[in-house]
Amino acid sequence: MAGLSKGRVRIARVGAAALAIALLAVPPAFGEEPAAPDGTASGAVAEPVAQPQDMSEGVLAGLSAQYLGWLKDVSWSPDGTRFATVGSGTVAHIWDAETHRLLTVLKGHQREIARFAWSPDGARVATVADSESLRLWDAATGRQLRKIDLGPTLSTPIAWRPGSATLAVAVPGGVALLDVTDNSVSGFRGDFSTADALAWSPDGTLLAASTSSYGVEPTGHDIRIFSVAEDRRVATLTGQEGGTIALAWAPGGKMLASGSRDETVRIWDIAATTSLLEIPSYDRDAANGLSWSPDGTGIAVVGNETEAAIWNVAAKKEIFRLTPPERDTRVTGVAWSPGGATVAIGDDNGRLHLWSKAEGRVTATLEGHSEAIAALAWAPDGTRLLAGSLDESARIWRADTKEMTAVIKSKTRPVDKVAWSPTSHLAAIALEGGRIVLWDTGTGRLTHILDGHKGDIRALAFSPDGTRLASSDEEEVNLLWDVASDKTIATLTGHTNDILSISWSPDGARLATGSYDATARIWDGRTGAALAVLDGHGDNIHKVDFSPDGTRIATACNDGIVRIFDAATGKELARHHDHEDNVGNVAWSPDGALLASASYDDTVRLFDPATGEVKKAICCSVDLAMRLAWSPDGSRLASTANAYVVVWDRKTGDTARMENRFSHYPGFLKWSPDGAFVAGGSEFAPTMVFGIKYGWRLRGFNDAGRIFPDLDWHRDGHAVITGDRSGLIETWSPAGEPQKVLIVGNDGTWVSCDWTTSTCLRADDGTLLQIAGPDGVKAVPLPRSPEPSAE
Repeated sequence: MAGLSKGRVRIARVGAAALAIALLAVPPAFGEEPAAPDGTASGAVAEPVAQPQDMSEGVLAGLSAQYLGWLKDVSWSPDGTRFATVGSGTVAHIWDAETHRLLTVLKGHQREIARFAWSPDGARVATVADSESLRLWDAATGRQLRKIDLGPTLSTPIAWRPGSATLAVAVPGGVALLDVTDNSVSGFRGDFSTADALAWSPDGTLLAASTSSYGVEPTGHDIRIFSVAEDRRVATLTGQEGGTIALAWAPGGKMLASGSRDETVRIWDIAATTSLLEIPSYDRDAANGLSWSPDGTGIAVVGNETEAAIWNVAAKKEIFRLTPPERDTRVTGVAWSPGGATVAIGDDNGRLHLWSKAEGRVTATLEGHSEAIAALAWAPDGTRLLAGSLDESARIWRADTKEMTAVIKSKTRPVDKVAWSPTSHLAAIALEGGRIVLWDTGTGRLTHILDGHKGDIRALAFSPDGTRLASSDEEEVNLLWDVASDKTIATLTGHTNDILSISWSPDGARLATGSYDATARIWDGRTGAALAVLDGHGDNIHKVDFSPDGTRIATACNDGIVRIFDAATGKELARHHDHEDNVGNVAWSPDGALLASASYDDTVRLFDPATGEVKKAICCSVDLAMRLAWSPDGSRLASTANAYVVVWDRKTGDTARMENRFSHYPGFLKWSPDGAFVAGGSEFAPTMVFGIKYGWRLRGFNDAGRIFPDLDWHRDGHAVITGDRSGLIETWSPAGEPQKVLIVGNDGTWVSCDWTTSTCLRADDGTLLQIAGPDGVKAVPLPRSPEPSAE
């Protein structure tokens, strides 16, 4: 399975595998078509009904399964009764092919799934997550059967041997063969570093491995053919530059196609170990770039110049070429139907072009997807065509009538940002796409849905008294909301590009914003009226920050200058030029005596606004995250250096590095209200909470490697709120005990559950609350209304 980037399909590159054959030991076992409209404009929130519900990890798994992500892989079970979808996340879904009902969800990976493969009998599924693990699953129930840690690899190739229960797994310097029935391991060792692709011959007697050898100059790339019966390598195919990233056997097993990083395809005669044909154009980023005809006489290829080409292999002749009419449209995948009559060709405008072998031309174009086709799969009997798209949906068409018979969509949206009200237990949650919801975490009720944005939220901030909310999105829509009524107070107009930062004055009377348009602006915090423009900046303004007394505003600018303005007049009061690169962040100490700034010159510096003195860098390396956060009492300053949290002690001048390093640069850095803990994480890095006294990572809600794009501490320190990429919004105790969970459907329906009372509030149609258990996924029906009493 290929990795993808939105807007274009690409094949994930494979790094060095960390799985050794000897390490393949058995660990203990784990114990209606979701079509939903896109975000609808609706301020109204449905009235909920209360329902008892035993809370468990299965409830969370069921709720999170409502989100699919943009679909990068789709596949049918070998018997065609089920199909699977794999999105841009950590779970895979298996559906009933006739009813399109969700049967089970494969949940357990902590990183994005990069490979998915059905066993030949359809009873098991193998998945691989980037830099994490290989897992085996019971395809009927979703129960995890095995987990094998892989280490820091990018995407380990796997391939089931036809007609058997043997899984081939690439390992350093070889290929392991795992028999999943008795957990025995055999394999092939070689003098190479990694295998980038694996493919079994149709009869299962030969295994092809695209290998790379990094210990020689230049790096060696070849294709090795191993015989299971002879337990050795029987052939080596050489001559294709750059390394092979896709392998496909011809149905007869006498030829092998290889797609290479050098953007060519070669057809190899296995017996003679020679190249029969070189196809000069191959898109190495295509997810489904090669597809043989069932009789082995033709091959369809995605070319590197936006086209798809169909070749007669024996004649060594191109017989058809499809180039989409739009200049910027590319072909993304090809799939030959099992009967051989049709080739499906997907493009990045969401269309499927059907080429007829009999007529030698495209005879139909199927439309419905709004973004790129990322994956294609014909049902084993050829009667249906399944496509997955970056529009976060899968669709099925009948081959005979070209009728679309199913649309599978996400019911929920990922969480981008979370923020507690400073004065209550109300939380604002920004969902991907721009919808904002307000959740009373005390009662569990969703109180308001705020629609009005056109894109993902960049900045979200409550006023100090909690009565107003300011928000900006990536489509230059900037709004001021009245929290009680869910009405828009004003649209903040004046910036000519996106607002990146919002800061309220301590009294809530004014609002400062910084933008890509190289200006900062001051607004009336109650009416949204424009008050002043802070000019003089030479580039993007990443951060604006009101001083604690509300008299000054500091700005961090890409021109490398930190500026301080009079908040009343907009006049520039001071600036410092000590940084040698762009300034990405500024933060006032709580007493207003110091201003910290972080720069891409790898330093954090302190500026004394009273004296104008610039102090030296307090740490040697601040990383690209540009995170800065003062402790509530101002005694410490936290930043991130080389993906570690570094805490500077204002009194002693010492710095302390926290225990663990993040896997990616943190997207947030938040202190607990008592200053005892600091939390960090991002949409790519699991959240970690550190105790400041010793710098140790605390074991809490982050134990399972949960990834949260944002986190916020409640002002009383008794709760933490998080949101994740599946749309789950959760509150926790500081010790990591779950308290409440909320999920909001795209249609405005919602479910909120309380772990402490084992109760759910439901304002849905009976399909949003579901449990992923040992018997698959089952919807929890709505409680019955009491029968009217007879008079």
